[in-house]
Amino acid sequence: MLSDAPEPCASSCAPYGPQLSFERALAGSFLPTMLHLFVLGGAAYAIGREFRDRTAGEWLAAAHGSIVAALIGKLSPLLVSFALLAAGVIAWLAGYRGWTANGSVVVWGFGLLSLIVACCAIPALIIGLTGTLRVALALVAFANVTSVSFTGFTYPLFSMTTAAKVWSAMLPFHYFYEVQQQQWNIGAPFAVSATPLAVLWGIFIAVPLAIALPALAKRCREPDGWGER
Repeated sequence: MLSDAPEPCASSCAPYGPQLSFERALAGSFLPTMLHLFVLGGAAYAIGREFRDRTAGEWLAAAHGSIVAALIGKLSPLLVSFALLAAGVIAWLAGYRGWTANGSVVVWGFGLLSLIVACCAIPALIIGLTGTLRVALALVAFANVTSVSFTGFTYPLFSMTTAAKVWSAMLPFHYFYEVQQQQWNIGAPFAVSATPLAVLWGIFIAVPLAIALPALAKRCREPDGWGER
């Protein structure tokens, strides 16, 4: 005799998490967070030490006076190294561990690469505006320690106060996390992820670099401001 009773899973399955795995849920968020942490700190230190050690003039001269070339040369090893780590994270989760991304792995990977680029652009902006390694490291540390808590991973975003939501909107990890949830778990179409990706590239990459490049070039030519710790 057929029963009309619901399936046992109907009231207990987690939305968009058919494997019900803590590893999938937690590692999928914490591994990108670690990349975010080290890129922000590494980029801030790589750029800021040139001013702390009074070598900014030599740094710019080595790039034949081009701040764009100087910044690319400074950050390229960091970008390449962490892009490979990002690819390894995705390969581990969606390849070796055997879980299936419900959306596009390519869009997810592009979102993670966008986060890494943003985490290089933001420290360049901070150093360009302050010229001080200590201040830059303090600001990126504050962004790092709040990135998980204020992006909806550890606490629901819709339950936060208005001030917390505003701070969340100011963090680049917030927009990457949207892309990851949409592509890794939900299976949303690309059009849905296009908005957070556009915010990452427009607000957290293009705007910081547009301000940072002339500011850094100016500071590289003003040795009186070098040497601050």
